[in-house]
Amino acid sequence: MHRLLLFFRTQELLFLCLFVCLMQGCAGRSTIHPESTASKALWERYLTNDSDIRPYRINMSLRIGKSGDTRRVTALLWGNDMQRQRLDVMAGVGSIVAKIASSPNDFLLVAPIEGKAYSHSGSQKPRLHLSLPLPLTLSDLTCLLTGQYTKVFGKEYGELLDGSKNNVRYTLLDALPGTLELDDEGRPSVWDERTKRDKNGWTMRLQYGKDGFPSKLDLSNTKGERFLLVIKEKEAPQSFSEEALSLSVPQGFPILPITQKKSTL
Repeated sequence: MHRLLLFFRTQELLFLCLFVCLMQGCAGRSTIHPESTASKALWERYLTNDSDIRPYRINMSLRIGKSGDTRRVTALLWGNDMQRQRLDVMAGVGSIVAKIASSPNDFLLVAPIEGKAYSHSGSQKPRLHLSLPLPLTLSDLTCLLTGQYTKVFGKEYGELLDGSKNNVRYTLLDALPGTLELDDEGRPSVWDERTKRDKNGWTMRLQYGKDGFPSKLDLSNTKGERFLLVIKEKEAPQSFSEEALSLSVPQGFPILPITQKKSTL
C-alpha cells in the first residue's frame, strides 16, 4: 500500500513538472509583444524616414529562380517621380527581353523577343512577374529603392509580435499585408507576407548602402523561389524628357491583356 501511494505521488510530481515545463515552453513561444514607448518611437521614426522623390536612374543586377536553377539578368529603372516609371530588363549585352512603362492607371509591357505587347488599364496595378509571381508592383519597387517606405508598407500598424533578434514585428493594416520589422534607424529590414492562418508567402530582407537607401532586396518564399536584387549603380540625373519616359509598341506587335502574360523572361 505504501509503495502504491508512493507510485501515485511520484506520478503526480512528474505530471506537475511536465505541466510546468510545457507552460514555460508555451510562454517562451508567445508571439504577442506588448506595446512600449520604444516601439511607438521606432514607428514614429519610420514615418519620418520617407525621402522626397527626385529623378532617378538605377542600374540593378537580378538573380531569379530556385536553388540550382537560377538565371541572372540586369535591369535599368528610371523616372522623374511616381507618375511614370520605366524599366528595361536585359538578359545579355544589348538583349532586351522586356520594356515596361507604368503610370498610376496604365501598364504597358513590350516583349521584343516574343514580338508581342501586353497592357493593362485601371487603378488595380499588376504585380511584377519576372519568372516569379513577385508580391510587388513596379511602383512598389520604385518606392522601396527611392526611400518612400510608407507608400509600400503603409502608415498604421495593429498587433505587435515578437520578431528576430529581440525586434518587434508590426502587423500592417494597409498597403502590403503581413508584418514589418524595422532596424534601429526606423528603416524596413524584414517584411513577411505570411500570417498565422496562411503559412505560405514571401519574405523580404533589405540591406542599406552608405547613402541610406536600399542596396539589396532579397525575396524568398516557402516554395524555394528567390528574387535577389542588388544595386550596381544609382544616379540622380536631371529630369527626363517625355520622350525618354515614353514607350511605344513596335509596328506589327499585337497588344494583349496583361493577364495573358505568364512571365517577362
